[in-house]
Amino acid sequence: MTVDQDWHEKIFGEIVGPIPPGGITRTVHVPEEVYQFFMEYAAGRSRHVKVLQAEGYDYDALLQRCAGALQAGDMQESRIKGLVQVLTDWQSTVQVTNELTERSLALVEDARTLMELQYALGVKEGKSVAPKKGAEKRHAEHRAMKADVFSWLDINMSSFKSMDRAAEAIAGKVAPIAFRTARAWVGEWKKVRAASKA
Repeated sequence: MTVDQDWHEKIFGEIVGPIPPGGITRTVHVPEEVYQFFMEYAAGRSRHVKVLQAEGYDYDALLQRCAGALQAGDMQESRIKGLVQVLTDWQSTVQVTNELTERSLALVEDARTLMELQYALGVKEGKSVAPKKGAEKRHAEHRAMKADVFSWLDINMSSFKSMDRAAEAIAGKVAPIAFRTARAWVGEWKKVRAASKA
């Protein structure tokens, strides 16, 4: 919308007073909404002036009406400030909600990374299961050999005068074990037999 000298006098002359000598020296472009606002203001102001003149208000009555209008304006301004505060609070809440959402997404991403790491560790642990199974197999063989030695001792221990002599007979002959291991097993066999007789 183009604002020229006549329009400026019609609107701003009433709002801010007379235009200084020389007035507007160039044409100004304003948005249509601004033009409509000021045209509505000018029309409303003219209408109110006519109503006041027709009703014959004196100075005190006009003063009271002006004071009432100013108070109404103050109240509207207060309400608008309250609405602005509500909107600001709402915007802050939205911002906090957005931050919480971002943090939640970050936690989900961290959890996903942790799960991937746990999976990777599980795969590594899966590779280490084979040696454990090998150890279990060796221990099973060891336990079976020990059971065979205990069975041999059940039959033959009475023919030896000492545990050392029985261990010497076992080591490398009855089982592929060292004397020390054979001696420990003979002692263990004796304790088990003593416990079972008690």
